[in-house]
Order: sequence, then C-alpha cells, then structure tokens
Amino acid sequence: LEKEFSLWKGAKEQRSIGYGAGASFGLEASAFSVLVLFAGLLGEAMLAVYGILFQFIALFFMGALGVAVATQIRVGNAWGRDDHHGMKYAGWTGLALSLVFTGSAAVLLLSVPESMLRIFTIDPKIINAALPALFWVALSLVFDGGQVVVNHACRGRGDVWVPTICHFGSYWLLMLPASAYFTFKMEYGVSGIFMGVVVSAIFSVAVLSLRFARLSR
Repeated sequence: LEKEFSLWKGAKEQRSIGYGAGASFGLEASAFSVLVLFAGLLGEAMLAVYGILFQFIALFFMGALGVAVATQIRVGNAWGRDDHHGMKYAGWTGLALSLVFTGSAAVLLLSVPESMLRIFTIDPKIINAALPALFWVALSLVFDGGQVVVNHACRGRGDVWVPTICHFGSYWLLMLPASAYFTFKMEYGVSGIFMGVVVSAIFSVAVLSLRFARLSR
C-alpha cells in the first residue's frame, strides 16, 4: 500500500496534465456535438452534407494530431534538459509540419472537390449542396490542425490549464455563437457552421502561439 501511495504521489504532475487534456477534449467534443444539432435544424439533406464534410476534417485532423503528440514529446524532452532553443525548434517545427500536411490536404480538396465528395455519396443533390462549403472546410483543416499542435507544445512545456481555458473560449464562447450567427442569422447554411469553426481555430492558434512563444523564452 505504501508503494502504491508513493507511485500515486509521484505521478501528480502527469495526472495534472491529464486532467487538463481531458477537460479540453470534453469541451471540444461537446461543442462539435452542438454543431451537429445546428446542421439538423437545417434539415435532413443539410445534416447529411455536414456529416460528409466533417469526415474530411476528422480524417486529416488525425494526421495533425499525430504531429501534435510528437511535438509535445520533443518539447517536453527539451524542457527537461533546460534547452530553450530546443523547445522553440520542436514547437515551431511541429507547427510547420502540420501546416504542410493540412495545407496539402486542403489543396487536394479544392482541386478535385467532386471526386472527393463522391467517396461518400453519388447523390448529385448532396454533392451540389456540399461544394460551396468545401472552401471553409479546407480552411478549417489548416487552422484546426495548427491549433492542436501548438496546444500540445504548450502542454509539453508543462502548461496545463491555459490551453484548456483557451479551448473553452474558442469553442464555447466563440465557435458556437459565430456558427449560429453565420448559419441562421446570415443564412449561409452549412457553410456558416464551418465559418464559425474557422473563426475559432484562427483565434485558438493565434493565442496559443503567443503563449508558447512566451513559455519557450
């Protein structure tokens, strides 16, 4: 029992990082669940369009997330050896790699949009309804991939709750109101949902980049 208590006490820092990361994931997942409700209010066809378009974000986001995890490890290693130059190099290199990957995915989406959509459906009505929103989906890919990398870079530096607070602000205080405004007030439909995602992702990557720059000095 004494050994187990010692292990539990020794893992305090790891648990703290896990609590913050888990809270961030919960905030993000719940906010995107609300976006599904927004799409549902537009009707069955638009819900199908949203479901297809979101698959592109989810698919390519996994690549950015892989880069983010590697970046967090590299930043953490540099922080452990008190290597500030190494922290900067690891963090900004990870962001650059993410932008190259998600930027390439965005170019692919916009270069052959109909071919990409036909992976999921051959219904011409759904395809035509989805085409106008692809531009905003492509932007979402780039900035959302960037913010997750900088988020993990901050966590690799030991920053636990500032990224979580940023996630709350960007997803719940910015993305949801912006998506609702563009979708229903401005009547942009499904495109409006992803406009809100773009706005929140740009805000998040900007704030977290400034935070990481400060932490890695």
